[in-house]
Amino acid sequence: MGNPGRYGSPTPTPPPTAGTVVAGNPPSGLRVGQVSSTTVALSWNRCANATGYTIYAQQGSVPAGVTQVPASQLGVTVGSLAAATTYKFTVQATPAKAGGPVATTSATTSR
Repeated sequence: MGNPGRYGSPTPTPPPTAGTVVAGNPPSGLRVGQVSSTTVALSWNRCANATGYTIYAQQGSVPAGVTQVPASQLGVTVGSLAAATTYKFTVQATPAKAGGPVATTSATTSR
């Protein structure tokens, strides 16, 4: 698992190993919480069979970060964002099929 709040280049979710039960649905109830000039808080509902969640941030077509959290953590505050900028956030339960279902939302940081 990665460090929540630490970002690097987004990497695709690797395919699950044989015999792994994949999370077949995206996390439900993805919502935006508190927003500041450099952070956006996200939360979601538990997804059956998930062992964790991967959160992707994207500014336009440019990846802006990725982090992973354990299944017990149903939210994250994404940091190191630019002020007054719109970001798309994608949350995927892991393990997941490559190209599997995701939940998405957008938020704009304050000035």
